[in-house]
Amino acid sequence: MRLAERDLKTAKELFNDENYDWSLVIAYNAILQAGRAIMFKTGYGLSSSYGHLGVVRFLHAVMGEISKRLVTFIDRARRKRHRVVYEEVGSVSHSEAEKCLKWAKEFAEKRKTL
Repeated sequence: MRLAERDLKTAKELFNDENYDWSLVIAYNAILQAGRAIMFKTGYGLSSSYGHLGVVRFLHAVMGEISKRLVTFIDRARRKRHRVVYEEVGSVSHSEAEKCLKWAKEFAEKRKTL
């Protein structure tokens, strides 16, 4: 969980520096690391062939309908992160980065209850 906390802190700093692309990427990574922590805590592992998508699918199965909006957002952020890292520069708006930070904080809190 320390990785997720580190990434959330870094994402906030990048957001404050108006580096919205990387703020979203790192906030998403905080969510990913928290999701992986949940997987490992519950005795599941992660196949490298599924990577990020495997975490999203696991979270959807475990968190169910209560958190469907959160899991849907995580999957959208996963796809946006891919575009930022591999395809586009400057494609994340202030509001998108802010929303990702909000969800990362919310997910960190939700993770504590699982």
